[in-house]
Amino acid sequence: MNTENIPYAPFVDYVRDSKPANVRDMMGKLLFHWPLFVVSLLVCLCLAFAYLKLKAPGYTVKARLLIKDEEKGTGTEPVLQELNMFKSSTLVENELELLKSRSIMYNVVRNLSLYIDYQEQGPVRKKSAYTTTPIEVKLLTPPRNISEPRRFEITIQDEKSFVLKDGDIEQTIPFNTRLRNNFGPWEVGTTATLADYIGKTITVTINNPNDVTDAYVENLTAELVNKDATVVELAIKETVPERGQDLLNDLIEEYSNAALDDKNKIRKSTLDFIDTRLASLTGELTSAEKDVEGFKSSKGIMDISSESDFYLENVKNNDMKLNEVNVQLEVVNGIERFINSSNSNNAPATAGITDPGLIALVNQLITLKLQRTQLMESTPEGSPVFESIDRQIDATRQSLRSNIRGIKSSLISARNQLQNFNSKFESSIRQLPGQERQVVTMKRQQGVKEELYIYLLQKREEAAVSYATTIAESRMVDEAYFGRPDSPVRVIVLGVAGFMGLLLPMGIVFGRDLLNNKVESTDEIQSHSQVPILGELAYQESVTPLVMQENARSMVAEQFRSLRTNLYYLTEHTGRGRVTLLTSGMSGEGKSFVTSNLATALAASGKRTIILELDMRNPMIFRYFNIAPGLGISNYLSGEVNKEAIIQASSVQENLYVAGSGTMPTFPSELLEKPRMKELIDWLTLNFDEVLIDTPPIQLVTDAMILSRLSDVNLYVIRHRYTYKSHLKYINQLYTEKKMKNLNIIFNGVDTTKAGYGYNNGYKYYDKQDNKQGYTHNKKGSSFKDFLKRF
Repeated sequence: MNTENIPYAPFVDYVRDSKPANVRDMMGKLLFHWPLFVVSLLVCLCLAFAYLKLKAPGYTVKARLLIKDEEKGTGTEPVLQELNMFKSSTLVENELELLKSRSIMYNVVRNLSLYIDYQEQGPVRKKSAYTTTPIEVKLLTPPRNISEPRRFEITIQDEKSFVLKDGDIEQTIPFNTRLRNNFGPWEVGTTATLADYIGKTITVTINNPNDVTDAYVENLTAELVNKDATVVELAIKETVPERGQDLLNDLIEEYSNAALDDKNKIRKSTLDFIDTRLASLTGELTSAEKDVEGFKSSKGIMDISSESDFYLENVKNNDMKLNEVNVQLEVVNGIERFINSSNSNNAPATAGITDPGLIALVNQLITLKLQRTQLMESTPEGSPVFESIDRQIDATRQSLRSNIRGIKSSLISARNQLQNFNSKFESSIRQLPGQERQVVTMKRQQGVKEELYIYLLQKREEAAVSYATTIAESRMVDEAYFGRPDSPVRVIVLGVAGFMGLLLPMGIVFGRDLLNNKVESTDEIQSHSQVPILGELAYQESVTPLVMQENARSMVAEQFRSLRTNLYYLTEHTGRGRVTLLTSGMSGEGKSFVTSNLATALAASGKRTIILELDMRNPMIFRYFNIAPGLGISNYLSGEVNKEAIIQASSVQENLYVAGSGTMPTFPSELLEKPRMKELIDWLTLNFDEVLIDTPPIQLVTDAMILSRLSDVNLYVIRHRYTYKSHLKYINQLYTEKKMKNLNIIFNGVDTTKAGYGYNNGYKYYDKQDNKQGYTHNKKGSSFKDFLKRF
């Protein structure tokens, strides 16, 4: 006979536990699924170890830079300050933005060829060959048309040639051979490690320099070490720390060079202005000297009078001062044009300006404009960074305008006064004799140009000295360095893996419970209904549906004996037989199984018992007892046979009888409404001690509701993990509205091997009794199935 899954259990005296017991139940449920936790932990830890092997370690490379600030005592030495005629102030916040500017980073990427990546095959994964690469790919022109990374493999064949694999194309090429591709001309050179890589393959990837630049700019941080100092710490994340060191060191060098270039633009502009004036003045001075010399030679004049010398000296001094004022006015006008021009970045000349405040403001405005231009290359124009620098530029312009107005007014006043002096001197000179007057006039022009020439030569020398003594406004404090890898941290990765290995099974266990819409425990039954639970029937495999065999001492027999005992307490003794109706909510909940075994248990106690098989649509009782179908209750209710003709004795128990359903009627419910049904029940209660009625599911048809009026006890069968939780509301409605009297629940098919049920230890007792009585169990197969259930 084939083995059939039969649910059964003894009655378990259930008592609700308090909150600590619920925590204990949760822990018991988790411990029950220990294989799931073990497997999950092993899988997560294996994935963590694989991640640690495959993931390249990450390093934080740092460097420190001092930004010199005179206000905080970090400016240049006093001697150098005196030589520097182009002083400017430095704002640390702006320097931080310049350090992170895209233009400087792009130069670094180009200088170090960071857009070319070399990789070699390691034991587990490919690793960078930045420091050990045997080849050097050189792009002979700036790369172009690299929208996507270009990747190809180079296998070192010998010290003179290599095999290039680009897609499906392979070719052997000598080193340092000029090649051409869509990104431009290039060639492959060698390094000192070439001999160690004979026969090995290097994967070369050429990326878009702009994309690489953007990635490094986003990854770079520049912050002040503390608010009281101007030391800036640069940091960048890198999987190849040596590459990060080279990048930061070159970045600092590029930043310093850019700052020096900005200052030198101002100095060069001044030198160019002075050189232009000197070139023009040289010709004028030469012409004036020749005129004096020629006039004296032609007239035979050896000397002029002392009075002429006096006038000439005064005129020369006055003209010299006037020229200085005119030069200063010309310079001031150039500065004014520079201030009023919003787009001009050409630095104005400041030679001849004696006001240190004006020079400092001009240099500050030039520096701010250059900083803004550099920021435009790497920062969107609407960025808040521009608000600060724009406010500084506007404030500096206002200060310059105010300063220039005062200086210009003073210079114009001085020029007018000097011009008045010249008019007086010229009037006096006119009173001299004609030839002497001509000589004085010529010597006057010669002297003016000599003094102006000397003045410009002096200023040019000052500018040249300042140009030569230009020093950077920053200094390296710490060169780029790195420590231990900070990612991935082995302890953290393994810790997270262990945590996930425990969390995932917990989520599966409790998530499955949350999503489950089937009845799981007596807690759920009692929380959703007021119907008392008469007993719990566990699930266990059996070869026969009738577990109440003669002299049976198995667990199943004790379960139904307990249920039989509890049934006695539901009604009082009346001298008539007791009528017990069994129903369920839907098919498959074990109603017929419970009816058959409960009737067998009652008959074994000496009670004269009969089963009425009134599930006429799907009769099962006759199959359990191996009774041939024939005339039955439907035939009696139709008037075809009498009562005695439908009763058959079973071969299982001496006191057990069965009344089959009979011929399948067209309308079973209408047949049950007939008076003959009540007459049958009344007659049976006079002739039997126990009458058990097996009815169809109450939520599908009304048969059970019709027959419940004739019963003394109504038992509603619920099956573990089979009955829907929504059915509990219907059962509670039957109980509260008193539609079925003396209603009780039998919790059937409880799988005690599942978490949440602590009966296993008690059931071991029954296993031992079974073995003593000679019952055999497939222990190996059962253990394996129990093990799988723990998942």
